[in-house]
Amino acid sequence: AEGFATAGVHILSSLGIKDISFGSECADTALLDRAADAISTKEFIDAYSELQKNSSAGSAKAYFEALGRVLGEDVTLLSNDILAISYIAAIKRLGCEMNVVPIKREGLAYNDHELMCGKLPSASAIRQALNENKSCAASLLCDCVPDKVAQRLDKLDAAGRRRQFRQLAAEIDERANMLL
Repeated sequence: AEGFATAGVHILSSLGIKDISFGSECADTALLDRAADAISTKEFIDAYSELQKNSSAGSAKAYFEALGRVLGEDVTLLSNDILAISYIAAIKRLGCEMNVVPIKREGLAYNDHELMCGKLPSASAIRQALNENKSCAASLLCDCVPDKVAQRLDKLDAAGRRRQFRQLAAEIDERANMLL
């Protein structure tokens, strides 16, 4: 998240963009700002490293536990909040003049892979539905996304281009992995 956020903030700042908006489960600007300050401290880095080594619970859990230790409070944050914190930390670290506008993330959780009518799907569920290319998944996906997105998906299907989209996405992923 840190590298992605830093690159994004750098590009936006270079283009003269003064506002950045991102999804966040908490959308609490003050808490995200305090967390961005905290992750830059030696105390956080040491606690996070220790927790990662001594825990099988996973990186995100270690991140939030270390953050809670540094902030001195039990914080209830979720996966999109990590990226939100990283954006704010990057803005501070790079010295950019940017306003942050967190948008409350609603709907299914980051790692939910189900499409449910009336619920905003996770990005993982959308990618899975597109990759499976099943007609029932495609129609349910169209019920879960904004009308303009559904119309675009219908056009891609009608033109037989969704497969081309998946191939292009795979090539982009492959090229990105070669750069890492």
